[in-house]
Amino acid sequence: MTNIGALKRDQHIIRSLEEFIGKRLTKIDVGLNERGFSINSSRVEGLNLKNLGLRFLPPYIMDLTGLEWLDLSHNEFNEFPVEIGRFTELKSLDISYNGIVTIPNDILQLENLEQLKISHNRVVELPSQLNLLRKLECLDLSGNNDIILPPSILEMDSLREIRLHFSLLHEERHLELLTELARRGCNVWFPVE
Repeated sequence: MTNIGALKRDQHIIRSLEEFIGKRLTKIDVGLNERGFSINSSRVEGLNLKNLGLRFLPPYIMDLTGLEWLDLSHNEFNEFPVEIGRFTELKSLDISYNGIVTIPNDILQLENLEQLKISHNRVVELPSQLNLLRKLECLDLSGNNDIILPPSILEMDSLREIRLHFSLLHEERHLELLTELARRGCNVWFPVE
């Protein structure tokens, strides 16, 4: 990324932070460090890093461990950023429209997660212990071809909605899992042929 591109990305991040903090960021709020700069505010609840061409998490957001929502959609991630496991207060994570193939077990550290959008990636498999995300209410897996649902999904009592639009589920057991979820009151969004 060129210096101008990086500057535009950083300005977008700062504007996004300002919206949620409700004031202009000053030198006190933004400080220089060995990673570039850091944001020194405990009041940041959410961060929109959508459509910035990111391949990695910017290092200067690592101190924002109190984030409750994070939008990383429409970027260029090929791997799930394992650093997201640091954001244990996250309630909503959107990492849709990237090129992610694997969701690592690091996501299981997000025990407060209520909404997870990983649609339109290339995800094939989810962690086998996905049920450890005990507060997860909405899971969007749309647009991931040949995805394998773990049996532990039936142990997710808080799951209220699962979206599978444009996803191919070849195994018969998937239909059984989805039928059981629907029977339990979970809204299953799945195209019927």
